[in-house]
Amino acid sequence: MKIEGVYRYALVEYGVGKPKPCLQVFRAPEIYKIFRQAFDQNDAQLWLRSREQFLARSNWR
Repeated sequence: MKIEGVYRYALVEYGVGKPKPCLQVFRAPEIYKIFRQAFDQNDAQLWLRSREQFLARSNWR
């Protein structure tokens, strides 16, 4: 399965019913890059850790 399909599926699966700002963060190219790295390395902790660092740096909260 291609990464783009997995990313889109995750957005639909986990984004339905969420506030718009939660979904907008996934438009950030860095978030996609982080997701891709974690997916390629099969490392969910990398995704969680890097995502939190991104959110802290960019004032998305």
